[in-house]
Amino acid sequence: MKKNIVLLSLLIFLFPALDLIADDNTNPKVSIKETNININFPSDITFNITGSSTEQIESINLLFKSGQGNTSIIHPLEFTQHENNNEFQASLKWRTNTSERYIPQGSLIEYHFTILTKSEYNLTTKANTIIYLDPNQKWENIKSGSITFYYSEVYGSVVKKRSEKLLQIISETVDIMSPLLGLESKNHPLSIMLFNDYDYMTKSLPPKSDTIMRNLVTEGQAFTSEGVVLVLDNRQTSATATHELTHILLDKAAKSKYINIPSWLHEGLAEYASHLSYTAKDSIFEKALAEDKLLNITKYSSPPGKPKDVLLFYGQSEQFIKYIITNFGNDNFTKFIKTLKSGKSINNAILDTYELDKTGLENKWRKHIGASLISTSIKKPKAPVSPIIKPYTLKEVITNSKKVTEENKNKNSSISTKEKEATSQNQITKETSMANNNSGCGLSQSNDVVILLSLLFIFIPFRLKKNNII
Repeated sequence: MKKNIVLLSLLIFLFPALDLIADDNTNPKVSIKETNININFPSDITFNITGSSTEQIESINLLFKSGQGNTSIIHPLEFTQHENNNEFQASLKWRTNTSERYIPQGSLIEYHFTILTKSEYNLTTKANTIIYLDPNQKWENIKSGSITFYYSEVYGSVVKKRSEKLLQIISETVDIMSPLLGLESKNHPLSIMLFNDYDYMTKSLPPKSDTIMRNLVTEGQAFTSEGVVLVLDNRQTSATATHELTHILLDKAAKSKYINIPSWLHEGLAEYASHLSYTAKDSIFEKALAEDKLLNITKYSSPPGKPKDVLLFYGQSEQFIKYIITNFGNDNFTKFIKTLKSGKSINNAILDTYELDKTGLENKWRKHIGASLISTSIKKPKAPVSPIIKPYTLKEVITNSKKVTEENKNKNSSISTKEKEATSQNQITKETSMANNNSGCGLSQSNDVVILLSLLFIFIPFRLKKNNII
């Protein structure tokens, strides 16, 4: 009993020294009146805070994040504080119409403020959350598990009925794909935004150039860090939504700071999850298979550059992923994804799971469908043959020099006397001429000395290198 009283007394003693979180307006130094956000879609959002303080305020900072990541933005606010009533107000306009600050509709925004007074008293407001939606649009929403589906009604309940059907398909996809990827679906909240008007949808997409917007129709786009999918309402909506949703699930399950997930895995799994029946991609794949013109897809870290190859790449990647899951089982695929998450390269993850490298696994699939195999042999260029230089010893140099001298003497002894005199005279003339043209280095012109010096120039560096002098 005495221990409990002492502990309670200690807590009461320490409590006034702690900085408070402003859960209510009873704080004697700083009182918060209101915090809110004004959304001016798609240009900007404004964060506001008002209150009063018995002390002079030194600074007010905003901390906020969009989406499901852990990274918060910290930004100082300009504020005013009135001397007569101690009231203060501060605001920050945050632009959202740039690629760097873009926030997709449907994102969760969490924010709070920190206030510092001149006496270094710190106060942190409680965190508030808001869903980033265009306030000028009337949004309805329906939920299933961790998925929230947003739509705007056009006439009666037409869009609502369609949205309910789409939500059921998406929920079933999440229930199938989550365990395959080693995820618990309830721990990953997702938002699906359905747009009826493409012109309005373009305002919700990341800023692009006018040329790109004219030539590219985006039917759907996924934003992993925010957990948001934007999708256009048309005949392919369910396939598009499940495709884009799978990108988010795969990133959550396998992405790490050590590796990038290759496109053949991303697009192949997304197509596999979309449950499309017979599409243009299927016919292109079948045509390429019949003509033996399939791509070597596992070499691609991103889709091919040629537009004609892109649809084939999608269809072929889907068939490859389908083969891996069907023939090697869900458990092995889950193991493969978890191995990627641990930071191993794509090739090592395949090797650890399927005991084949990525080329070997692709060849196994190619053999299964009757396609030609990828060649793994690499022709190595023949190395140029270097000339063999025989090192000479000093003894060999002297011996060879003596041989040359003896041979010259034998030749000279066979020459007639007249020839000797002529040779002698020519030699004198030659030496005189050379002496007149020489710079005075005093080198002998005899053959044996020249050969000896030449051989010494080869011999000396060799011996020095051998003895580690050079």
